[in-house]
Amino acid sequence: MKYLYHYLFLTTSLILLGNCTKDTLPGTDTTTPPSLETDTGAEAFEGWIRVKFKSGNDEIAPVVTKSGALSTGLASVDNAALALGARQMKRVFPPAGRFEERTRKEGLHLWYDLYFDESIPVSKAVSDFRQLPEVAVAEPIYKASLIHPSAPVEVSETTTISRASQNAPYNDPLLSNQWHYDNDGTLPDALAGADINLFRAWEITQGSPEVIVAVVDGGVDYAHEDLQGNVVNPAELNGQPGIDDDGNGYIDDFYGWNFIEDNNQIEVDNHGTHVAGTIAAENNNGIGVCGVAGGHGNHTGTRIISCQIFGTRNGQEVSGNSAPAIKYAADAGAVICQNSWGYTNATSMPRSDQEAIEYFIKYAGTDENGNQTGPMKGGIVIFAAGNEDLDYKTYPACYENVLSVAAIAPDFTKSWYSNYADWVDIAAPGGTYTSGGKYATECAVYSTITNNKYGYLQGTSMACPHVSGIAALIVSKFAAPGFTPDQVWAHLTKRTRAIGLYNPSYLNKLGSGLADAYMALAEDQGIAPEKVARLECSQTAGAMAVTWPVSADEDDGTADHYLLYWNTVPLENFDPDNPPAGTQSASVPGTRNLQPGESMSHTLTGIAGETRYYVAIIASDAWGNRSAATTTSVVTPVNEPPVITRESGDGIIAVGYNQTRSVTFRLSDPEGYGCTYTLDDPSGSSTSKEENGRVRITITNYKRPPGTYTMRLTATDLGGAVTTLDIPLTLEANQPPQLTAPLENVYFSSLQEVQTLYFSSNFSDERGAAAITYTLDYDDQALYITPQNRGFKIAPLRYGPAEVTVTARDEEGLTSTASFQVMSRDYTREVDLYPNPVQDKLSIRMGKEVSGEIRIRAVAPSGQIVWDGQAAISPFAPASVDLSALSGGSYTLWIEYQGSKISRNIIKL
Repeated sequence: MKYLYHYLFLTTSLILLGNCTKDTLPGTDTTTPPSLETDTGAEAFEGWIRVKFKSGNDEIAPVVTKSGALSTGLASVDNAALALGARQMKRVFPPAGRFEERTRKEGLHLWYDLYFDESIPVSKAVSDFRQLPEVAVAEPIYKASLIHPSAPVEVSETTTISRASQNAPYNDPLLSNQWHYDNDGTLPDALAGADINLFRAWEITQGSPEVIVAVVDGGVDYAHEDLQGNVVNPAELNGQPGIDDDGNGYIDDFYGWNFIEDNNQIEVDNHGTHVAGTIAAENNNGIGVCGVAGGHGNHTGTRIISCQIFGTRNGQEVSGNSAPAIKYAADAGAVICQNSWGYTNATSMPRSDQEAIEYFIKYAGTDENGNQTGPMKGGIVIFAAGNEDLDYKTYPACYENVLSVAAIAPDFTKSWYSNYADWVDIAAPGGTYTSGGKYATECAVYSTITNNKYGYLQGTSMACPHVSGIAALIVSKFAAPGFTPDQVWAHLTKRTRAIGLYNPSYLNKLGSGLADAYMALAEDQGIAPEKVARLECSQTAGAMAVTWPVSADEDDGTADHYLLYWNTVPLENFDPDNPPAGTQSASVPGTRNLQPGESMSHTLTGIAGETRYYVAIIASDAWGNRSAATTTSVVTPVNEPPVITRESGDGIIAVGYNQTRSVTFRLSDPEGYGCTYTLDDPSGSSTSKEENGRVRITITNYKRPPGTYTMRLTATDLGGAVTTLDIPLTLEANQPPQLTAPLENVYFSSLQEVQTLYFSSNFSDERGAAAITYTLDYDDQALYITPQNRGFKIAPLRYGPAEVTVTARDEEGLTSTASFQVMSRDYTREVDLYPNPVQDKLSIRMGKEVSGEIRIRAVAPSGQIVWDGQAAISPFAPASVDLSALSGGSYTLWIEYQGSKISRNIIKL
């Protein structure tokens, strides 16, 4: 788990990227810091790097000469810039007005952005500048990404869902849509209490306009009906136009700053507006939704400053400067820095971001002299953990000194998209609505979007502002001289609700637990809940239902959670701090919507049959004040094994090559507690999915060895009883491509003609015609053939017949062949007679259109008809006439076809 450094000791120890240390604050060292390798995984901007000069180069003043060269006054820098075709260099953190002195003290004035020829690789530019003696750091600029897995589902500002908040404290009509504040369990797949416990927290505080949250994100819609007046910098809005009224170096930053275009024109965005609404939408105004720290009406809640680092340019989404945005937030008066963004695939922390974050942590809430002027001294930086459903380091969220937030669904489980890791600090509702169709749209997070609208979004982006809002409530309540972000961090992370019971696969990966606004604000009164009145256990094996009434708690209403213990040895006079050997335990969260005396239950698993079990329960509040133990015992019956039933067909499952087949099995536990399953498939062809007590096995026979196999389905109940079922499976072999239609012959009427042939309609394959490749065998003296897209271009090289053999090959190399004839003939010739002179059989070829029967007569010079008959002819099969009986000499041959006559002379040998 990460932790926030105590600021009193920050000057003596600071971790850099988790494994490098130095003895002074960022920017004050005079030695070269550990190098940061150019990250090949993250996408960097082209033609742009960031450079920090070493101390002693304080007064660099980059200018562009008349020749277009960049001049800094440092020869080596100018030469390196010239080699890159550099066109501009400017300070990353611009002159900061009355905060310039501390900006220089931290060395932030030494950071410069260098813009150069985009055709030159960024890695070369970084390498070139790292080698310069005046340079302490050179790094690429990563492209930041907003963290959300879906577009907003817009809902009319007058639409509410069929869920009523019976105890809603404010008159905002859409508050009932915000289950993430007070979840009564009526949503599909929801569990009561899977929320931030906000209604009870509002009984303590609702926020304060003295607390400013910087939203580093897309631009916030400051004119939104539910945010108007809460997104504002009063000193500038009430000051003189064109004057830096608050002295932070930014002129007329009425609502914040656009760090893409470097001006005060905020480009409003759904994502940033949704985040801001969760933190500070106006409460009790009779409009729309509520913010976590949105006050109780009349702008009594937390204020927002928009630090825009995402937007559009020429219709394209662009991201801007995160480091100066975070630094600006501190100088603009914010004490909480909200960040729902990150760097995709980055494997290191940009040094400029790190130093900006440390600046915010140290200087937020103070004036230029270091005196506390805000509600606390210093700032807290909060990041969304990311939406890749992965356990890996994602930056900046995993940086040691920021608080990172994972997301949960309305049933306490990890949201399907949320990252999880040991560096995550806390979890909060991020909602979900695309997990296999399990959750409805209204199970996402509901908040403001642009143009006076409201909508649902899901993501750790949506979880993060819940925590920022709770942080704002904490600062509102405990604001005092000397109050520090350390204390905010402790209130947030040490007063959470346990969710490990619902997330056994993510133990220690979702932070300290679910954020709880009430617990973060409440104080320990030292009063334990009442002892559990009675404890009942079902007389079952495998699993056992334990039931008890909710315990009252004098100061907290009801117990926060219950500690269950069980063993096969007596638990009389039970001491939870010294339990008997072999004692198992579970912590069961309480349920806020239940009143004292109403029933709760939990299921114990791994319960053996024919055994006496002893069970104890203790009620506890959030601070660990515990009641006395209540105990009972029960003897379990025989544990019956699960039952597996095939729901369709029987016998061998046969699957053709490249075919998919599914079969379903029903699993049942005689005790009624369900069971788990495993599937062993030696063929490696199957996948399985369990839903509602049924296992659907899907077999895909693709690139698997053919043959007969035996799959084994094993069901195990919660007590360890096992049932197995062998399932015979046959995977049929891949077959070669099949000829489904004969190949057509090709006729050319001249040597200039070209045709393109396709064979996809002639051959079929289990993988489809597109999976077949073709090779052609032919006489390359007679034909020219070349591939053309998915076909072949063919042209004749000479007149006469030719044959082409086509080999069709599937992706595993199996083949089949077929042939077609090619005839090339000069269309200007009516008839060809060969051989001429002829000894016995004479062949006759005619045009492409001649097909059928022709009449042939041979006439001697005397005029006598010496041969008269018919012969079959086609474009690819010449007519054949047997003239062997004729005497040698010259003859006239008459050929008749459909009323036309042609005469040619022949010589008979």
